Amino acid sequence: MTTREQVVALLKILLRELDSVSDDELGDILAGKSTRRILHKPTRKPKRGEKPLSVNDIDALINKLSASGSREHARAILASDATTMTRSTLGTVAKALKVHVNKHDTRDALLDKIVEAVVGVRLRSEAILGLNLKSSGSARE
Repeated sequence: MTTREQVVALLKILLRELDSVSDDELGDILAGKSTRRILHKPTRKPKRGEKPLSVNDIDALINKLSASGSREHARAILASDATTMTRSTLGTVAKALKVHVNKHDTRDALLDKIVEAVVGVRLRSEAILGLNLKSSGSARE
């Protein structure tokens, strides 16, 4: 596909999105009060029983993971629905979290990376802060 064809395809997508926006929404977007995400359709057809996650579903899942208190709980949240948590879906969630994904990563590897990115980082940070508070408190005595 040439650059010209890519630009034409992009403009068609933008035009289709602008057609679906109400006048009030368009005014908010132009005023900078609102934004709108434009996502392309998946290139492959979902497998039988697989339900593609919407942007809202991914955001809700990330919020649930952030609220979990342990790595095990977060992993249980992700593993609870095996039909929606396929490798490709986990790849989409990882991309939303800006987690690096290798093409050879397995489903379990993606689960581990997502859990570490959301929960592990927070737990390590809390542990370090706890150590700093304890060590600074004992130095004063």
